[in-house]
Amino acid sequence: MRLRLHITTSVVLLIAVATVAGLVGMATRGRQEQAAVGAATLLAQERAWHAIQASVADALRSAARAGQAVELLEQRAGPATRLALAGQQPAEGLERVGDRLMLVATQPLPGGGVMAAGVAPTSLLRQVAAATGAVPVLTDAEGRPVAMPEAAGPLAAFIERLRGVEPGRMVLAAGDRVVSVGTVPVLDSAGQLIGGRRWLVDVTERTWTQDRDDLLAAGGAIGLSGLLITGFTLWLRRVFRPLELALAAQRALAEGDLTVELPGQEREDEIGGAVRALLVFRQGRIALGRRARADRRQQRIRLGFIEAQLGNLAATLDAPERAAMERDLQQVLASAPKDGERGGEGDGAGGMDALAMAFRAMAERVRSQHRKLRGLIAEQGDALAAKTRMEALEQELSAVATMQARLAPPPLPAETGAAVAGRLLQGAQFGGDFQDFFWLDGPGGRRLAVFMASVRGSGLGAAFLAISARALVRSLAPQAASPGECLSRVSDLLLRDNDQRMEITGFLGIIDLRAQVLVAARAAAPPPLLLTQPGEARVLEVPGAPPLGLQPRLKLPEVTIELPARAALVAVSRGVPETALRGVPLGLDGLATLLAGSPGLDPEVLLAHVLETLGGPEAARPGDASLLVARLHA
Repeated sequence: MRLRLHITTSVVLLIAVATVAGLVGMATRGRQEQAAVGAATLLAQERAWHAIQASVADALRSAARAGQAVELLEQRAGPATRLALAGQQPAEGLERVGDRLMLVATQPLPGGGVMAAGVAPTSLLRQVAAATGAVPVLTDAEGRPVAMPEAAGPLAAFIERLRGVEPGRMVLAAGDRVVSVGTVPVLDSAGQLIGGRRWLVDVTERTWTQDRDDLLAAGGAIGLSGLLITGFTLWLRRVFRPLELALAAQRALAEGDLTVELPGQEREDEIGGAVRALLVFRQGRIALGRRARADRRQQRIRLGFIEAQLGNLAATLDAPERAAMERDLQQVLASAPKDGERGGEGDGAGGMDALAMAFRAMAERVRSQHRKLRGLIAEQGDALAAKTRMEALEQELSAVATMQARLAPPPLPAETGAAVAGRLLQGAQFGGDFQDFFWLDGPGGRRLAVFMASVRGSGLGAAFLAISARALVRSLAPQAASPGECLSRVSDLLLRDNDQRMEITGFLGIIDLRAQVLVAARAAAPPPLLLTQPGEARVLEVPGAPPLGLQPRLKLPEVTIELPARAALVAVSRGVPETALRGVPLGLDGLATLLAGSPGLDPEVLLAHVLETLGGPEAARPGDASLLVARLHA
């Protein structure tokens, strides 16, 4: 079935999109986690550097105070004082000396001078490498390495590939090794860029482990998606199997096979109802067949009677003429089809024509009687056909009326925050009106959906389309973000099966009982009306849109309206304003005037007041007319 194929394809695409989105999200989270871990690691490495740098600087000051020979040892109040912190505190940092970077420590002296001592950072690099497990490398301002510990080993080759000292972190791959490189700019005491500090960490094993985990997770997600798709396909096949059998039986009945089995008669769902309707159709066809056979027997009896009467008429003629007429009659009877050979409804008429040809010489009175008999038989056949069509139409109207009555929603409990009631005035033909109201967040919730729609058509096709539209609204409204989005999605789904291009008009309003707010959208349906107190009724300005089920991706504008306390919202089908009173259409303004004359705003009171006029002898309705009234308790 095309419907099952469409549903399966949609769900498979949805699962595939969800799987791809999950894999992309998983990869994104993995990259984010790796970036967070790298940033935290780089921060920890920098803290370790500064801690060990302070320790080495303290040792350097102690050596200088003890008189040991260290590089750059001096006592002066010159440029070295730039390293002294506010308040003449000891300070340390990297300074560029010639083409080298050195660790310089300062110590304020009592006489106002500053003692500065410097040493190559080799020992500092070695201690930091041992403490962090990473390989620290010092570079110049262009990114060329100037100092690194002996532990750098083969990782030093990665430094040659880098230039510049922009802060950040990157991952480099060479051969089968993966190295994480973090870069921190190095500033001198004057704030000038003199080089950079790079942190090299071999993350080959960790990267491979992460890639393996990602592959396992992706494989698991794809496998789970495959299981979901397979399970859904099997379930959908099981669900649609009864419908496929019913459609096969329908095709067999259309081809004239009245012995076909009709499975699923005992089901209580829509499929069971359709099968029982087919059963009624088959029984009607069988009854028509019996009636046709009985009619053929009656025709043969009539032909026999006519033949006998013609023989009696021939007996009244003179002897020569009687003999000639009897010979012609015997020839006609010999050439006429036998009873077993007469299979069609027109055989009796053919026999009468043959008899008429044999008696052309008969008097005008006999020919006139023969024509009258043929006219009577034709009228009887036309009456029989008309009666059969009338019975079939009555059965169809009865089935449609039953379906339309079952579409009426049950009343709301008295303890809920709103009172809702609706009425349907059925026309001479099925007009496709249906209404519904239901909670979006469970019974007794805060959001109540009110739906009024009409199918512009008649017969079982319009009835089934109305059932589909009602089921789609109930299914999609709790998931949709707004009434306009819900009606747009319903329109797309109805478009697939609306081969007869029947128009579906609809109004969908969502009432927030706590906020006392209405959000509404409509598609070619009449706008709703609002009653704030007896005597005051007005038409709400809700922008319209084309009918549902005729074009894809329908855009429906929405409107948000505040509802006063204990106000009554009235939604109507197009049959209400189209009702003519004394030959003049009621219209929306006339409906507002009629509602304003109600003695109260209770839904039952309003409906009784309006139906007294619409159902009166002066009202003429072209089709169905429906009203739905929702009133807030507080």
